[in-house]
Amino acid sequence: MVNLLYDHFVRRESREEDIKAVEYALKHSPNRAFQNYVMPRKGKSKKKVERKEEGRMSVIVMQPPALQSTPEMVHTFRFGSTSATQRNITVLDLLGICGGYCTVVNSTLSLVACTVRLKSVRLYTAPLAGADDVGNLQFTASFDTPDRELVRSAIGASGPAVQTLVPPRRSTAGFWYGNASAATTLFQIASPVGSVVDVTVGFTFINNYNNSSQVIAAGVLGSFYYSYLDGPITHSYIPVGLPSTF
Repeated sequence: MVNLLYDHFVRRESREEDIKAVEYALKHSPNRAFQNYVMPRKGKSKKKVERKEEGRMSVIVMQPPALQSTPEMVHTFRFGSTSATQRNITVLDLLGICGGYCTVVNSTLSLVACTVRLKSVRLYTAPLAGADDVGNLQFTASFDTPDRELVRSAIGASGPAVQTLVPPRRSTAGFWYGNASAATTLFQIASPVGSVVDVTVGFTFINNYNNSSQVIAAGVLGSFYYSYLDGPITHSYIPVGLPSTF
């Protein structure tokens, strides 16, 4: 880079103010090798400048930047409610909605995600005439955050209620989890039959952690399936637009 600057500003006899501008840029460069460089002036040979700066110029070594090698993505999965019963959603359930391969016929679904983090839940509760409580979602308490039950919205038969929720700050629902916390309940959900639930999660693919698996009753070997939001046991929230099993 230094030679290129020299060729451009000296051999082409650039203006004095241009040289000063480049010297200022070099001086304030975050690279110390450039900060120690003195711009050759008109009338001075390149060899004299090199001899003057000998011992002061450091070797520029370009190191590759830090890189997160584990693939990570964020996606919103949609589910349809087939039961109004309240369900507990665990870490394993959220790992399951990211999908997995059937590795044992009619028995095992090996999941592709090794860690997961809940970002938001959006409820489109179906109209339910005469009901005051059409849908609620409760995040698990942790540290200094109390239980917070969301949402209680009165709704008639005119249209659905729409609620978007994110995990309360410092609640257990807002952290990354893996297979070691598979049984941890992150939130509870209940909504009328026909409601739509959008769940946005961030997740990483299998790396150094042991991948999780779910027990299923039906599955073709090698086929890819997405699990129900509440898992294959209760299977009340079916994935929309994706192949699923339980």
